[in-house]
Amino acid sequence: MKEKKILIVENEVVFRSVLRNYLKSFDVITYTTSNGQGGLRYY
Repeated sequence: MKEKKILIVENEVVFRSVLRNYLKSFDVITYTTSNGQGGLRYY
């Protein structure tokens, strides 16, 4: 199966952490940032 990569852009730290941990339970590679500019470095 091909690896899934997801970028989470969310300024709420708690929600971002919960979502990241949930996705990691499915062996999804996650990247997180609090704003769109931070997300650009993953593009």
